[in-house]
Amino acid sequence: MTASRSDRPDEEWRWVPGYEGFYVVSDHGRVCSMPRPRARGGILKSPCGSGGYPTLALVKDGIQKPFRVHTLVLTAFVGPCPDGFVACHFDGDPANNHLSNLRWDSQKANADDLKRHRREGKRPLRQRKEEA
Repeated sequence: MTASRSDRPDEEWRWVPGYEGFYVVSDHGRVCSMPRPRARGGILKSPCGSGGYPTLALVKDGIQKPFRVHTLVLTAFVGPCPDGFVACHFDGDPANNHLSNLRWDSQKANADDLKRHRREGKRPLRQRKEEA
């Protein structure tokens, strides 16, 4: 599915692989639930999970499964993750899930990114606040 929403005409939407008919994801990193019985549909909120990465749970056939938003964007727009690769953010910001900021790359390249962006060994912001 490819669609655009009137509030952001430059935004492209595609079905979440494996969840066709249930969820779509945009190249801007937004996820939308489709209307169906017992589900109103609409843009989902994706709170930050481990490491500051926006995470949400998708439900299909009564089974709930957690996903990081960057993985949904890459899978829908680029394809499945190649063996041995991980999702990487060009700018080092785990909350920036725009397609232009994402790529599949090696774990080493991701570690190099973390060093370059000075995020190596950092804990999630929420965890640091709780420790204070």
